[in-house]
Amino acid sequence: MLMNSTTTDLMLTNGKIYVVMAVVVTIVTGLFIYLVNLDRKIGRLEKEQHN
Repeated sequence: MLMNSTTTDLMLTNGKIYVVMAVVVTIVTGLFIYLVNLDRKIGRLEKEQHN
């Protein structure tokens, strides 16, 4: 999805670009936290399996 410069300028002037960036950062942060927790759980299961 490509945006031309007028659309980008319009989003910047309206402040909507900050909303978009906040949503993207929130999603990426959530995915990162989920993957870290998943890695910890898998590590615990692997440790239990070896014992």
